[in-house]
Amino acid sequence: MKNRYFKNLAILLCAGMILSLASCISFNRPPKKAETAPVEEESGEDAVTTDYDYYIVENNFIREKDKYLNIIGSADYNGAAFMIATPSPSLIDPDNTPTAMSKFAYDRREEIANRYNVKISCKTVSADAMYDELRIACLANDFYADMVMIPQYMVHTYVASGTLMNMNSLPFLDFESGYNMETGVAAGSALSASYAAGSWTSLDQGGLPAVFFNKELIAETGLEDPYDLVRRGEWTWDKFFTYTAAVSSINDSRDPSLAAVSTYGIGNDPDSLADMVYFSEGNRFIQSGQGVYPSIEINTDGAYHALSDARALVSDPLKASPESAISSFAEGKALFLIDRLDTMNTISNSRAVWGILPLPKASAEQEKYYSLVPCGSLMSAVPANSTGAEKVSRIMSALNVCSLGYATEAYLSDCMNYRLRENESIFCVEKICYGAVWDMAYTVGGGDESVQNATYMGFRSAAAGDADPAYYSDNYSYGAIAAVTRLFS
Repeated sequence: MKNRYFKNLAILLCAGMILSLASCISFNRPPKKAETAPVEEESGEDAVTTDYDYYIVENNFIREKDKYLNIIGSADYNGAAFMIATPSPSLIDPDNTPTAMSKFAYDRREEIANRYNVKISCKTVSADAMYDELRIACLANDFYADMVMIPQYMVHTYVASGTLMNMNSLPFLDFESGYNMETGVAAGSALSASYAAGSWTSLDQGGLPAVFFNKELIAETGLEDPYDLVRRGEWTWDKFFTYTAAVSSINDSRDPSLAAVSTYGIGNDPDSLADMVYFSEGNRFIQSGQGVYPSIEINTDGAYHALSDARALVSDPLKASPESAISSFAEGKALFLIDRLDTMNTISNSRAVWGILPLPKASAEQEKYYSLVPCGSLMSAVPANSTGAEKVSRIMSALNVCSLGYATEAYLSDCMNYRLRENESIFCVEKICYGAVWDMAYTVGGGDESVQNATYMGFRSAAAGDADPAYYSDNYSYGAIAAVTRLFS
């Protein structure tokens, strides 16, 4: 009897230890990983929905990276220096690695340096000072840098001064390969020239536009959770306006002593609101690219559809002012906030319980959600007097290859670690990042009023009710095309 007692006791103790161990393993088990890059959801009755216990984006890009690096080829440059001039060295050469993004940038630099036996370093210089220094260096035929990173809105100034190389002359730099951003290449290319390229290397994910929404106010509308619409591919501007139309009912039912609820606000760069709508619906201002004769696209059916939505936003009587947009949303007094992703840093400890959505589509049939890259984002280019074309093209290509997928995943990891705590918002941030689009209008527009009026300034004016896009297309397109061809011929 005594032996049976101790035997049973031993069994119970073992069982307890196993359960305890299982519990520890459960709490420390890494989240599930997505095996492949996510595919855009179908819409309609045949839509496929997936239940995610965790949504941490760690897609496997190793095969793609190895494939492209093998195509670029190996080389030993005997410890040669590779200098990059940039206003933002953290993208390439971080001083320390406290975040996933900085750790990624450090690891990428070391991987490429070891693969090609080069020493990669950065020269930190403002875009204006870089222009002056590079112009002087080119006139004197002195070395300045192997590669430069320039704000998109200043590229035209560099090109016009003759300080940038036509990168089509570089070997191993294949802009048609899958590791490049197609719209980033197109934003710096036309006819037979490619002077700059937006890329995964230089993309500032935090500058991409997003829609922040107040979860409690959405619940008050009695309408569907917008996250469900995003997953089904049905988050459209029509749905957005269905939500904002419900704000009047919310205000009518609230205690009169409470502040009225605004429909939406836009805090940073309110002038570009119409541009964001235009690109969110899959439009382009200038169709361009390698070997492409540029064309102005402001006078199309898609442009007029976007114009209708942009005008509805601009004329909304219940929108918050730009000055109060962020504070109103943070205090729970606005349904939506349209702003850059980095705004989550400002509202992270706000009263409002919020989530993040991509900018809406034109319709459920639209292929994906699109996000306009801000014109202050950096583009990669090569000084006109740069030497060592083989080394330059290999390192530039390798930077893009090693950024494909990894840069966005690092940004998502930082969002999860420091800002976001829910899977649905992470899912939407991923949609925003992979929907990033560039446009040549912002590459050349700063240097020519015809380009501005035929593209973003014309559309903004049309959204404000001044005239239709046809007016700006008819009066400014010819001059705009002439300006682009002068730069890229």
